[in-house]
Amino acid sequence: MSVPPLILETVFGPVQLVRGSAPSAQNMVPLATGADGIQRALEDALAYGDSMIVMALALEAGILDSAFGVDDAEVVQTLMVALEGGHVVAVAPGGNAGGQDQEGAAAWSAYDAFAARVGKEFMVALRKHRVVPSGQVQEIRQAEDYDVVAVKEAATILVRQAKSSGGKPSQAAAEALVKHLVDMHSAPSKRASFMLLRAPPSVAERLASPEEVVTPAKLKKLKEQKEAVHEIKLEQRYHDDSPVVGAAFTIEFEDGVKVDGALDAKGKAVVKGVPDKPGVVTFAPDTRAYVPSPVKQAAHYKGRVPSDSDLDEQLAAALREGAHEGEAANG
Repeated sequence: MSVPPLILETVFGPVQLVRGSAPSAQNMVPLATGADGIQRALEDALAYGDSMIVMALALEAGILDSAFGVDDAEVVQTLMVALEGGHVVAVAPGGNAGGQDQEGAAAWSAYDAFAARVGKEFMVALRKHRVVPSGQVQEIRQAEDYDVVAVKEAATILVRQAKSSGGKPSQAAAEALVKHLVDMHSAPSKRASFMLLRAPPSVAERLASPEEVVTPAKLKKLKEQKEAVHEIKLEQRYHDDSPVVGAAFTIEFEDGVKVDGALDAKGKAVVKGVPDKPGVVTFAPDTRAYVPSPVKQAAHYKGRVPSDSDLDEQLAAALREGAHEGEAANG
């Protein structure tokens, strides 16, 4: 059985690994600059879902005798040695890799563009979907219980997913990719083709517990919680209980939200629609111009510092007033 194309996403773009051949110079990826990126991409492929394709390539190229008892690090190192020796070559997808024709190159370009913008896997109605090359479908379905989505429905899903996640470039990639979709009822084809796989409903049930499913009732409750009005009552007064009029204030809540306002003529304010969290209030000064309070002057105040004779006179007056009060009390 032929090995499905192994496309690696590297920092310098997608790269396809194939058995040793004679790729054209313009399509061949120079290992001098791309080796580190290819190695990291191989490690990611083994860790995140393309391990069967990586192993199949290593076996078919004759660089591994068996997949049993071989760890990921050994597979990566073996493939890198094979790349250096020419047993495996790295080329631009759709170039001279495996003798693909122009239509096959266009199919792989569309697949790579869609995967880069939308992802090879995505969720629709709580069920995982995967776009895969048709050559990989049999192996994937043997390992995992996926359904194959019919071409017409698959095309609708891909275009809709692209519109919602990436705009016009993603939509263009999806529209190009759907031209190369096939399903289980399609006649075998040697050209590049792809299928959309969908996890069964039982997987969706495991992915979303009853507590995680957003029902209409829960959605209504979430909306009510979001729109719930919390209010804070503020009042600022002086030591003599007079109001601080029109003072601006700022409330800073612990989550970083800030609310500004101003007190009324009674030194009060009610702030609604604020977070139900602790906060710190800072007040600005009273908005009225400062006017000093009038000073009550004593009857004997003469507008200057009293002299000694003034003080003697005030003392004598006080003594006489005290004497009169004493006589009145005794009489």
